[in-house]
Amino acid sequence: MKNLLSLYEMGWDGQDVEDQTRGGRKMGNMDFKEIYISLDGRFNRAKYWLAYLPLILISLLATYADFSTGSLDAQTGIGPISAIASIILIWPSISLGVKRCHDRDRSGWFLLIGIIPLLGALWILVELGFMRGTVGDNRFGADPLAGLETP
Repeated sequence: MKNLLSLYEMGWDGQDVEDQTRGGRKMGNMDFKEIYISLDGRFNRAKYWLAYLPLILISLLATYADFSTGSLDAQTGIGPISAIASIILIWPSISLGVKRCHDRDRSGWFLLIGIIPLLGALWILVELGFMRGTVGDNRFGADPLAGLETP
């Protein structure tokens, strides 16, 4: 079992950052811009959910703030704080979704399927949240799970 210090020195997927240099770019420790702003690269399911968790928490906290201040509209479930938070979180959500689409070897435009009422959202949830990405390299980059499979 690895201690906390060795986990701190590793990337999101547990490999040494030095071992993950691909094309001159380290793939382990991604910064805020690479995670939430850039549309390049691939995210496996674990990275996707871990990166999406703060967005979910921010949304919940904003809704709670609206509720506790009495500014939450009972009919829509939206208040001024949660509306502002939702607008701010649109791009990071798109960025994470595009990276997950890339892992499934799909264009980021696939996210537009979410426009279809109910079925589209369910399809996006299953495809991005629960299905494994493309095994090996694809047109969007190297497999984020490469070298992690145990024999």
